[in-house]
Amino acid sequence: MKTDIKEINSYTRQLDVTVEWDSIENEYQEEFNKARSRYNIPGFRKGKVPGKIVKRNLGPSIEANFAENSLNEYYRKALEKLEITPINQATIDNLNFQEGLNLSFTAQFEVEPTFQLPEYQKKIKIRAIRYMVENEDIEQALNQYQEQHANIKTIEAGAESGHFIRGDFQIMDEDGQPKKGSKLENQYIQLGVGLFKDEKEKVFLGAKEGDEVTVIIPGKER
Repeated sequence: MKTDIKEINSYTRQLDVTVEWDSIENEYQEEFNKARSRYNIPGFRKGKVPGKIVKRNLGPSIEANFAENSLNEYYRKALEKLEITPINQATIDNLNFQEGLNLSFTAQFEVEPTFQLPEYQKKIKIRAIRYMVENEDIEQALNQYQEQHANIKTIEAGAESGHFIRGDFQIMDEDGQPKKGSKLENQYIQLGVGLFKDEKEKVFLGAKEGDEVTVIIPGKER
């Protein structure tokens, strides 16, 4: 068996394999005899058809089957001979065989790529970046963490600035009567934030669960 390996790129190889007829003649003859023993045509007993007739009628089919059946065996032997381990299934091309001639084929496959690392200097300078953190930055980060992981619970003491209040909000008209369809139920507000700060926050300070509070918010601020 002759082998020729070509490097297509860093990870692709092309393997050309040729198996001499003398090495496979006996194997082919066994394949031929099996086909002959199963062949049956009028005028001859099964398995007794003359070899010339079998070769004329079945020769190309027997050759094709033999080539395909032998391919894996000699591909494996070629890899073992060259000590190559593919990492994928090979693509087979140019599979050729006829009785009395050599068996040949080409296989293309991939292998683990090889890397050549550059030579590094013994001393490598690395620039480290130091970040200066102010106390304000730490406090801001802690406050943000607390807000993200905070839980809301009901307290008995009166409301204070920064507290969340949950309640039903009813918008009143100029006469102090509830506006139809303007009630917001089960809403949260935070004292000291947005609309509810300064003077509009004061009316809520000290409020407890169940209290009713009236706050005046000018129309342009709503």
